[in-house]
Amino acid sequence: MNSTEGTHATGPLLPGTGLPGGAILPSTATVLMSPEGIRVILLGSTHVSFTSVEEAQRVVATYKPRVVFLELCKQRQQLLYAPLEREPSEEVTAARLMEEIGARGIVSGVNLALADYMSTLGEHLGINFTPGAEFIGAYQEAIKYFPRERNDPAGHGTIQLGDRDVHVTLQRALRALTVWDKLKLLWTFLTDSIDDITAEDLESLKNTDVVTELFLELGREQPRLLEPLLFERDRYMRYRLRQTCAHLSRFMESESGQRAAAAWGEGSGTVVAVVGLGHVKGIVEHWNEPVDLDDMRRISQVPTEPIGDRLARYSIYAIGALSVFGGGYMLFRGAKWAMATPILPPPQPTVAVASA
Repeated sequence: MNSTEGTHATGPLLPGTGLPGGAILPSTATVLMSPEGIRVILLGSTHVSFTSVEEAQRVVATYKPRVVFLELCKQRQQLLYAPLEREPSEEVTAARLMEEIGARGIVSGVNLALADYMSTLGEHLGINFTPGAEFIGAYQEAIKYFPRERNDPAGHGTIQLGDRDVHVTLQRALRALTVWDKLKLLWTFLTDSIDDITAEDLESLKNTDVVTELFLELGREQPRLLEPLLFERDRYMRYRLRQTCAHLSRFMESESGQRAAAAWGEGSGTVVAVVGLGHVKGIVEHWNEPVDLDDMRRISQVPTEPIGDRLARYSIYAIGALSVFGGGYMLFRGAKWAMATPILPPPQPTVAVASA
């Protein structure tokens, strides 16, 4: 097993610890120290509370970290350029979902369903900002103080996208299920309604990582989903965060890094990481453990689909194709018969004449 181990990590401090500068961190924050001595402020978010947005903005603006680490991947990077205010979105109907799956595959369909869930939940909670706006807020605050000139003595700041590729995550989740399980999952997306959520449920969601809660709910029906959707991503983001700290430490130890640190200030050796509250526990509990690089390579790839699932999937596609083409052929034959059949005049009504 290949591994990297941190022997000097001090572990997490208590949430709410006051750091130099006099500001007090919010209760959703945890302070970690990397093996190299890089300070990490790990900030948990609910994804649907404006408090999370304000906390992300305030922490980034106060400590001015050189690196802002976000629970996003390259495929979701466009979120950073969206407005904080939520824009009206078109409702995703069952027909629209099936159309997306048919055109781009089930992974794209699941992604669309998740986006619709977050948008609809936002409407029910009465929020008027984009779900995930804490990432936008942290990004907007960071670029306010990031040096803009290439030769700026303070060096440069970094927005680190630290989550695993969303397509890899969804593919690994789907590969963990049998064909029958996938059909049941699709049925859940098509039939479950967020309208069934009570006012009490909505209130509790304001203090919860709603994406994690959704995955946990799915995990109750499909337990094999929890590993790829949650636990693997905990390990992946912990690895990327440790990797980010190691890179920053090497820069800080260089001659140019030391000059940049003097121009930047105390935040030069700090990383602020904004992730869902549901991931904080998994990252913190295993922060000081060795990183299994073999495991990182494994969970960064999409596993080969079992031959049985592949055959079953092709069978479903074949049945669907036969249904479409068969229906089309019958429609063609019916139209051809109708065109060949003469159109007779309608029968004249019978008029009864009374006899004298």
